[in-house]
Amino acid sequence: MVVLSLRNLILSVSLATFATLTPFSNAAPTPPVPQVDACGVLGFMNSSSITYDDVSACYKAIPYDPVVASATLKTLHAFFNDNYVFCDSALTPDLKVPFSCPPVDIVKEFERIGQTKYTGDYSFHLDVSRAINGLYDTHASYNSKL
Repeated sequence: MVVLSLRNLILSVSLATFATLTPFSNAAPTPPVPQVDACGVLGFMNSSSITYDDVSACYKAIPYDPVVASATLKTLHAFFNDNYVFCDSALTPDLKVPFSCPPVDIVKEFERIGQTKYTGDYSFHLDVSRAINGLYDTHASYNSKL
């Protein structure tokens, strides 16, 4: 009796093992596609061989987070609307030299940025930086610390 149940157990284990090893079709299994971490590869590179394209790929690989972008724009909008004393001056056209830059409505720029669909975080922060730099005011700057 013991021999019969041991034989059945061995047979069952053998069949189960064979079933898991044998594919159901003749097609070869496809290997998983390796995911490349555009920022992670920089750590393995010699610092003198890192190119602009390598760093750009890292920045562009950071996904856009609409929640963080919305909070950022809300904060900037409130700050510039309530505390930036040159908001009206930035809108004045035809200022005398050296204030000859074109008028900028920074609040509307933030609204435009908020309505734009971005594919990456870098593009969003670049637009915010360009908008603030467009004021040509050394007192106003934006650095996302990417």
